Amino acid sequence: MDAFNTTANDVLTIERSVPHTVLPEQDTPGGSIFLSSIDNAALTIISTVYAFDRSDANVKLGVQFVEASADCRIENLGSIQIIDPDLAGKLVYRDPTENMLEDGPLLTVQVTKFKCGGFTLGMAIHHCMVDGVGAINFMNSWAELARGKSLFLIPYHDRTILKSRVPPQIRGPYDDFVRVSDVSDITASFEREQIVYKSFHFDADKLETLKKMITTGGQEMSSCSNFVALAALVWRARSMALKMKPHQLSKLLIAFDFRLKLRTSVPEGYFGNALLAPSCLCTAGELIDQPISSATGKINKAIERVTEDYVRSSIDFFDTYHYDPYSVSSLLISSWLRLDYSCIDFGWGGPRQLGTGNPLLNLCLFMRDESKNKKGTVVALGLPLSAMNTFEELVRI
Repeated sequence: MDAFNTTANDVLTIERSVPHTVLPEQDTPGGSIFLSSIDNAALTIISTVYAFDRSDANVKLGVQFVEASADCRIENLGSIQIIDPDLAGKLVYRDPTENMLEDGPLLTVQVTKFKCGGFTLGMAIHHCMVDGVGAINFMNSWAELARGKSLFLIPYHDRTILKSRVPPQIRGPYDDFVRVSDVSDITASFEREQIVYKSFHFDADKLETLKKMITTGGQEMSSCSNFVALAALVWRARSMALKMKPHQLSKLLIAFDFRLKLRTSVPEGYFGNALLAPSCLCTAGELIDQPISSATGKINKAIERVTEDYVRSSIDFFDTYHYDPYSVSSLLISSWLRLDYSCIDFGWGGPRQLGTGNPLLNLCLFMRDESKNKKGTVVALGLPLSAMNTFEELVRI
């Protein structure tokens, strides 16, 4: 279990150039691009950092671009899967106008060169443009062009394919649309305490132990996936660590890529957000008092609920009611386990690590654990200090 490498942040000194904009070779087409209700629900900036080993090549980058140099070796950064916000501020350029959607840049890039010859590629991209799958496709395409290749995957920009139906056809009700009030003073604990971000490593042995805990002892489940088992563990532990009152509604949302559910209408290369968040809802008392297999059962049912009809109905609902499903009393789990960044090759091999620098307070990330050549999962999230100490004990296996 790893906390932030605060030492790296303390000693890292960055010299950063003045930002300048590199214009495209050809004029950008005029007009506007329709944003779906799903795009409009993702009005936030996502910071990512790609760490590359030594390169003797010069990188040619576009959009708003910053060059920087660091006074240490890239190894001094340690793990960058989840980065201290102060350290992320050194490796990712954030434009002061970024929160002004009509005026701020949709993408900024910073290349930071280290003494060893390695470098990081820090990006701040507006989530309304793209989700994780689209972002990886963009990076792969950029790398292909940098190597002089033709684009393997042509981006598809017509987002009207995810317009709501006329008239809307909302089927439900779904737990996804239930508003969760904070009756446990959770918001105040986030405001008055230091927020601590930590990552927890679950190797194959720990995952197998967890699944045996869930599926044995006369409990309800005969089998479950690694993802479902970890999601249940994190959901229960977070609810307990935040001292939710028994009657507090505890909501788990699962970021779900529905491209394959709409295979006939969402083409390969779709550049936009194709994510929904099917949810599980129960009281904290029910979640904590019942065996963990009860939580895994709820999660499985939520995932199984995602059909084409569910996707279309949800889009109709969001377009009609402009509903924001997120709050600090809810937990959103986003899995990066299937995001293959290893092929992002600008000419000297793929990145050694991928990390994020601005996780939301209600967000938990699942990422691949590539330490010690063991297959496993890294769980990363932020909590108030007192809650994090409790959470760390609860997820110890």
